[in-house]
Amino acid sequence: MAQKNNEKEAILPVAPKESNTSLNRIGLVVLVVIFSLALILTFKALLPKSQKSSDDVTAPIGKIIKPLTGSVINNNIAKISVEANDDRSGVKSVEIFFKTKGVWEKLTTITQPPFIYNWDVSGLPIQSVTLDIHVTDNAGNILNTNSGGWQEDIIIIPILKGKVN
Repeated sequence: MAQKNNEKEAILPVAPKESNTSLNRIGLVVLVVIFSLALILTFKALLPKSQKSSDDVTAPIGKIIKPLTGSVINNNIAKISVEANDDRSGVKSVEIFFKTKGVWEKLTTITQPPFIYNWDVSGLPIQSVTLDIHVTDNAGNILNTNSGGWQEDIIIIPILKGKVN
């Protein structure tokens, strides 16, 4: 007769097997994070060092390219082209002014290059005007060509008002 075994088998706790798939995913994530950080740091090191706008204490440069002093605008549109630059903090805006009969008036503010303004003069009488610009950089420095004597004097003759002989 078979003997009954009263001994109980010992059940040992078994640690769950770690899945190779889980380890592979974790490793891949870690690898991607490390690679991304290395890539960011590399690009950051290669970019040129930009000036802080607080370091910029120099006014930007600028001038009216067109129309030239002495120009006669025999048209209803006076195209005003301005060259403006600031190599430290960049150009924030260009304001264009005109003066007639001793009074300055602002025409426009341009915030993106190209700094070109097509001024509709069809409603103006035949007259001589002085153009002026103010160039402001991102640090708040202003070039005022009025104080530098770089104004442009032009004559405006709208088409419907008359012709130059």
